[in-house]
Amino acid sequence: MKKVLVVLLFASLFFGVTAGKTEAALIGVDLGLPDILSDSTGTYSYNHTTGLFSSTAQALNITFDGISSIPITSGSYSVGFYVNNSGIFTGGIVGNDLVISGTFTYNSTTYNGVLVQGEVTNFGFADFSDLAIFDFTFNVTGGALAGFFGPTGGDIFLSEINNFTGEFDVDSSGEKAKHDTTPVPEPGTMMLLGSGLVGLAGWGRKKFRK
Repeated sequence: MKKVLVVLLFASLFFGVTAGKTEAALIGVDLGLPDILSDSTGTYSYNHTTGLFSSTAQALNITFDGISSIPITSGSYSVGFYVNNSGIFTGGIVGNDLVISGTFTYNSTTYNGVLVQGEVTNFGFADFSDLAIFDFTFNVTGGALAGFFGPTGGDIFLSEINNFTGEFDVDSSGEKAKHDTTPVPEPGTMMLLGSGLVGLAGWGRKKFRK
């Protein structure tokens, strides 16, 4: 039964990523490692006249294994891109849409300056009363961690204090924004994982019947 639940969970995550591209909803970013976390001092703003959606925060720490956390000093985070009045992504700003900078040491190597930079490719959102949640994907264009991230990254962030109502034909802004930025597994990797889980589920059913 547990194996079947795992398969269903994977399926919901996978189809959330693919189906969400044409819907005004969260796109369902599947996050990997390393994971860069920004603290709750961030802000976001959206201007419905220009279509500019932007956010800034402090890059706080990073984890490579999902367990141990490494502090980032002088960490900064900024992202900016454009969406239309339906909340659909339309394009990036001049220069890199996303820039995360800071300094930390991992495995005796010090990473300093721009850690990850990229161009946003997709955007999603959800409004849960006082809690606004946004996610987006981006193509990695450089940074000291580009080798760890691969071609594609993803970001999920929330704002605990905001006036967002799920609409993009009015301005909105928020505080206490927290970002979670990681690589995004490639579709081929996700499909292989899915087929493996399906195989395990089938093997489990056969064993149970015997």
